[in-house]
Amino acid sequence: MEGEKRVRAAKAKEAKTQQRIMLVCRVLLIVLGGGYIIAHLFTGLFGGFGGRMETVAATVTASVNYELYDAYIFRDENVITSGNTGYRYDILADGEMAGIGTEYARVYTDGQSDAADRKLRELDESIALLERCAVTLTSSGILSAKDTLGEGHMSIADALSAGEILKAMGHTVDLVEAYESLRINTGGSAAVKENLAEVNAAVAELKAERDELVASFGSDYESLRAGRTGYYYSGVDGYEAAFSTDGIGDKPLSEFFEAIDALSGKPSAVEGAVGRMVYDYRWYAALPVDMSVASLYIDDEGEPIISKFTVGFYDGGWQDIEMTLERVVQSPDDSRAILLFSSGVMNVGFEGGRARRVRIASEELTGYRVPTEAVRTDGNGESGVYVLKGGKVLWRHIEVIDDSEKDIYVLARIAPSEDDSREWLQQNDAIIVEGQDLYDGKTVYY
Repeated sequence: MEGEKRVRAAKAKEAKTQQRIMLVCRVLLIVLGGGYIIAHLFTGLFGGFGGRMETVAATVTASVNYELYDAYIFRDENVITSGNTGYRYDILADGEMAGIGTEYARVYTDGQSDAADRKLRELDESIALLERCAVTLTSSGILSAKDTLGEGHMSIADALSAGEILKAMGHTVDLVEAYESLRINTGGSAAVKENLAEVNAAVAELKAERDELVASFGSDYESLRAGRTGYYYSGVDGYEAAFSTDGIGDKPLSEFFEAIDALSGKPSAVEGAVGRMVYDYRWYAALPVDMSVASLYIDDEGEPIISKFTVGFYDGGWQDIEMTLERVVQSPDDSRAILLFSSGVMNVGFEGGRARRVRIASEELTGYRVPTEAVRTDGNGESGVYVLKGGKVLWRHIEVIDDSEKDIYVLARIAPSEDDSREWLQQNDAIIVEGQDLYDGKTVYY
């Protein structure tokens, strides 16, 4: 009997170990291996007299060219102060709405250790991630999550190919969120219900751990609550007055540049400042440009030709926000101008500082995605690739239309005309990325 108990215990321990191994493998697959697998999804490995041969399918890809600008953020910001000078615990994330009476922060009389602060932030981030995942997805939501997985894996693969490890890791949070959302919504309604209950239980445990940690900070703190509905932002930079939205619709060009120039000076100090409340959801991004650039955005009357734009803000990765070009601010005696964009969306977690790097799409190109190492030049100096078709190596011409990502791939034009006598690369052609002794017409045995 005792021997049977030991056997059962050993089997249970082995089963638990296997479960842990599978979990670790699943996480590693998402974080590190996913990009590699997707990158080789359409790859074939062939052996022949020429040695190892690696191919990848020619797929149609859209490439967007961007113009980069500096941007300066204007908001209707009200500085919040506290009589305490110790540790600040932010209950709400930057940009999160606080209703009347909502507690958005606590300011303690004493400080806290870096370890406690780090642990608290990790718990808050984990809770927020799981709460975003713990929803029942619609069919369109499932498709969106699958798209995120595909695009994220390719982004990781591209970054790893370029040796940019940190950039690759930057895509993992979105991947984990998409993967977990799909896992929760896999199976019938009963399975989804069980998965949601499991995640909600995990969230409850994390919240209990967080509450226990916060309670250990003590009760000597000032509770900051909203007197009216607004959006909370932690910290201040001392330039809130200079970048006020008061009269921004009529603000002259000189005042915009006065505000921008103020950033090079000493910020205004507000005693006891701990954060800001924004009561007007509309905020602005002012982009200083030359008039030669500004003229591309306006008609003969100086009005915006197009009002709606997608503006990307950089903060370790690009976050796209739909914005409206309100006006192009100019002056007759100045060669400079301001592109003034506005948004009515307060994105939770969107902060990143007063001065931001932004991008605006200037051109979208569509063509075949071709790995750079596969591109070769023939005897006439024309670019092309070798493809594998029916056991033969064939030469196919390409015309490179975008090489902005040339460290990884180039974009090749889709075959120009039907009456062209040259053989052009076609969709799904097996492009040879790696091979030896390649020439047009070579037979490969595999």
